[in-house]
Amino acid sequence: MRDTRNEMLRELGHSVLVTSLVLLDRVGGQIAVSPRDAAALDEAKAAYARSMAR
Repeated sequence: MRDTRNEMLRELGHSVLVTSLVLLDRVGGQIAVSPRDAAALDEAKAAYARSMAR
């Protein structure tokens, strides 16, 4: 999705990814993330997790 020119699809894909990662963290799961993407995804996950009710 990162390579698409359609901004709406790119943002939708990013939102689904971040939501999935937050939920995965909450159930104790793990997934391998590329080191080049880790910092940005961690920041996005933290911001989104704060907005989600527990």
